Amino acid sequence: MSGKHESIPRVLWRHGIRLFVGIVFIYAGYIKIIDPMGFAKNIYQYQILSDYWVNVTAIILPWLEVVCGLSLVFIPRLRRGSSAWIFLMLLVFTVAVAYSVLRGLDISCGCLSTDPEAAKIGWKKVTENIGMIVLTALIFIQAGKHPSVAEE
Repeated sequence: MSGKHESIPRVLWRHGIRLFVGIVFIYAGYIKIIDPMGFAKNIYQYQILSDYWVNVTAIILPWLEVVCGLSLVFIPRLRRGSSAWIFLMLLVFTVAVAYSVLRGLDISCGCLSTDPEAAKIGWKKVTENIGMIVLTALIFIQAGKHPSVAEE
């Protein structure tokens, strides 16, 4: 339910979730944009992509994160699409982290820092990502109810 009958705490909670996820993705992308070599090293350590795709990913992915984050925060008409992209990115990230944990890799996730010693991957990171996936799914559902995307 949306509109004037919705309680203030529910509205604040909904917008808080959207702002939280958007800001996390803006920050994560920004950190990678300013250190593309460091981010490429993070990606390389997962041992999943070829050198070519490591470099392409290190260049494109941070910009996608920033654009999607900005869209979530500032552009109601793009919130549904950006939340779908964020959902997909989180799904891929989570699978990559889980696969790497199962293989016994002791590496940095490369999520919010390009420092190779920051935030090592593990089941805690998988759980955090699943939480973000749930929040992003909620954002996607709510974004479809926004008046700016309602069918006329």
